[in-house]
Amino acid sequence: MTPLISIIVPVYNLRTLIAKSLESLIAQDYKNLEIIVVDDCSSDNSADEAEICLSKSSRQYKILRHEKNRGVSAARNTGIKVAQGEFFTVFDGDDLCDSNMITLLYTKAVKILPHADITICGHRTLDETTGKTAYYPIKNYESLEKQTTQEAVAARILNRFEPSLSTLYKTTVIRSNNIEYTEGCSAGEDGEFFLKALIVSNNISAIADTPYIYVQHAKMGSWNMKRTIRAKRYRDNAYAIMRTYQFIKPLVTTKKLKKIVDCLLFPEACFRLLSAAAQNGNKEEFLTIKKSISPLALLRSRHIFCIKPEYFLKSLFFLAMPSTYFSHYNKRRI
Repeated sequence: MTPLISIIVPVYNLRTLIAKSLESLIAQDYKNLEIIVVDDCSSDNSADEAEICLSKSSRQYKILRHEKNRGVSAARNTGIKVAQGEFFTVFDGDDLCDSNMITLLYTKAVKILPHADITICGHRTLDETTGKTAYYPIKNYESLEKQTTQEAVAARILNRFEPSLSTLYKTTVIRSNNIEYTEGCSAGEDGEFFLKALIVSNNISAIADTPYIYVQHAKMGSWNMKRTIRAKRYRDNAYAIMRTYQFIKPLVTTKKLKKIVDCLLFPEACFRLLSAAAQNGNKEEFLTIKKSISPLALLRSRHIFCIKPEYFLKSLFFLAMPSTYFSHYNKRRI
C-alpha cells in the first residue's frame, strides 16, 4: 500500500475560490491522501465552504481554525504539526493542479534509494482574466538528483533551477530538524523554508512536468498592494535571506558552497536590508545594520565578481559613502 501523503492548505478569505481548489485535490489519482485545511481566522466563512466541499468527498481530511489571524506561515506550520503523512506538501487555497500531481511527485521520490527527502516539480501560471498560460518547468532536472544537497543548495542560490511551487517533503526530515516557516514573514518565506530543508536533507529529486497551476486572479493581494505593503514585503524578504544565510552557514561542508554563501548570499542579504531601511527612510535602522556588517565580509564579494559584479561595486559604494548610499536608495521608494 502506498504511504499516506498530507496536503496542507492555508486559507484566508477565499470563500469563492476554495471549493474549486479543493476539488482539484479531491480529484487526485493518488488514493492515500489527507487534506488539511488551516483557516487563518477568515471573516467570510471560508472554513465552512471547505467543510461542505470536503464532506461530500471520500477523502480523509481535517479542518483547523486559528482563533486570530496569524498569517500564511503560521497556518502552514499548524498543518505540518498535525500532518500524519509520511510525506507532505503545501498547497495554496486559490490555486489548482492536475489530477496526477501527487502521483508524479511520489513516483519520482521513491525511484531513487534512499527515497528522496525532497521532490520538486515545475508549475504553470493561469491568468483568469485572459486565459493565458505560461509554463515553468524545472531546468536541468535530470542532473539535479545526481548532485549532493550541498551542490543543490549552491545551484538554487545561483538560480540554476526554478523555485518550485509544489514540493513533496519527507515529514520526518522537516520535524527532526525543526524546520518551520517564519511566522509574520510576508515574502521570501517559501525560499527560506526550502533552502533550510534542502541543506539538512540527504537527497533531492525533480520532474520537469508542470502539474501545479498558479492562478492569477483579481483578488490576489500582490495585484493590489499599497506602497506600505510592498515595502514590508521587501523588508521581510531581506530578513528571510539573512535568516537563510545564518541557518545554512554552519552546515556548509564544501568549499564551493562556502564561497557562494559567504560571497553572494551574505552580501545579497546585507544590501537588501540596507535598501529596505533606506527606502523606508529609517536612518536609525540603516546605521544599526551598518554597524553589524564587517567591511571585510562585504568585500569578499570580489570572489564572485564574474557572477555578480554589482555586489562588489555596491560594497565599494556603501563602504566609501554610506550617507550617499542611504540617500540614493531613499529616493527609490518602493
